[in-house]
Amino acid sequence: MKYSGKISKRFLNLDSQVYEDGELNSKTKEMIGLVESLVLRCDDCIKYHLIQCHDQGVS
Repeated sequence: MKYSGKISKRFLNLDSQVYEDGELNSKTKEMIGLVESLVLRCDDCIKYHLIQCHDQGVS
């Protein structure tokens, strides 16, 4: 992060804030993120959201 540009830092900050509990809990948001990744066929995103879903206790 030390060498990241302002845009990268802002995106990562926004991304972390989106997945906090709000109207929808973080578990639901991660499942939605996984579905979006599957639709877009982004392998890296799928792996990321699978790990996050596992960490959130999705079975």
